[in-house]
Amino acid sequence: MVGVGILDMDDEKQLSTFDIYFTFLEKIGGIYDRLLGRFDSKGAALTSFSESEKVFCAVCARIYKTACALKILCKEGKTEDSEPILRVLQEDIISILWVMQTDSANRLNDIKAREKFFAYNQLERYKEHLQGLQKKKFTKRRDREIKRVQKIVTKFQPQITNLLIKYKKYNLKSSRDVQWSGFPITPTLRQMAEIVGLKLDHLISYWISSTYVHFSLQKLTHYLKHSDKGLEFVITPNYKLIPDILIPLVHLMIIFAQSFNKYFGLRFNNEIKTFRREFYTSLKQKRK
Repeated sequence: MVGVGILDMDDEKQLSTFDIYFTFLEKIGGIYDRLLGRFDSKGAALTSFSESEKVFCAVCARIYKTACALKILCKEGKTEDSEPILRVLQEDIISILWVMQTDSANRLNDIKAREKFFAYNQLERYKEHLQGLQKKKFTKRRDREIKRVQKIVTKFQPQITNLLIKYKKYNLKSSRDVQWSGFPITPTLRQMAEIVGLKLDHLISYWISSTYVHFSLQKLTHYLKHSDKGLEFVITPNYKLIPDILIPLVHLMIIFAQSFNKYFGLRFNNEIKTFRREFYTSLKQKRK
């Protein structure tokens, strides 16, 4: 394998063709600036909020910070590396919108339980590992490992036992009954997306981002190309995927901003609606 892939155009010239997407990201970022500024000016201490409201605020802060990170990555042409980050953000937004839709305290508690059950999965793996260690020939390293694993099991076992009692109606007798695809306490992410009106986002943009998270032969072809010189590595910036990152990012930021604004009564309805109209109108015109 020889050579390094090179761009057909100068970096700045190629990047400039996507200026409109960065402009929209700047604009929605400005709305978030003002949203958070007005939120702060209300003077409500976070300690006075419910736990679900605190999580709602944390997701808002994460969206803003992650959007800044994705902007930097896209400017550098690191678009394939942006996809996994976008996927995490999509999952956060879908999940918190489901939590805040109704009965938020109980929904948040169920998500906590789900996370503890996944910890239960790991706990049973630790136990299996512990049994294997105890059968091995004694060494100082093995002894240290046994103590470390026993400490973890001792710490978390009471929590898991209480959890099994609390959710006994689901008949979860072992960690093998706890699977992401059919967890009985909370809906799957796909179901959450459908409930909050983001089914299409989950079916398309979340799925595309997921292909960059998991091993994918198709996506790995982006890093190699055939030429007259042979097979070349492609490690140069890839600006062509910028719309695939920034369009769903701005779209989800609009949806979250609408929900956050409405819930806390920040009176940004008109500004968000105006920007939303401008954004989608511009996308329609570009498709013509």
